[in-house]
Amino acid sequence: MDIFVKNYFHRGSARKIRPILAIIRRKNAQKAMESLKLMNKNGAVELYKMIKNGISQADENNVDPEKLIIKKVQCDKAKELKRHRFESKGRVARIEKHQHHIFVVLSDETEKAPAKAKIMPKTEEINNNKQSKKDK
Repeated sequence: MDIFVKNYFHRGSARKIRPILAIIRRKNAQKAMESLKLMNKNGAVELYKMIKNGISQADENNVDPEKLIIKKVQCDKAKELKRHRFESKGRVARIEKHQHHIFVVLSDETEKAPAKAKIMPKTEEINNNKQSKKDK
């Protein structure tokens, strides 16, 4: 069962959050929370709260929180807040306050093995088929 946790329009740059996501991706949710607790980054607190929320949702849906893994984590850039600051000599400096969206998917299923690749026909068989089409 997949559990989705979303956080829209959170202050901060998406560029600063993405390295944190790379660390916790495909980890056990409990271990990810422990590593986030020890991180000295502003986005780590926000992600900690999101994973904690996902674990509580899983508990309500009768899913074992011990088996949860972070299946997918994504951070997208949101619309910027545009502000102005007045400078000397009648100039105006533009200030852009960055925001981001975060999506976390927690799953209790382990990753399935990829399907076996189809066996390609031999090149001789392909060439024979091409010749027979030309003869017709």
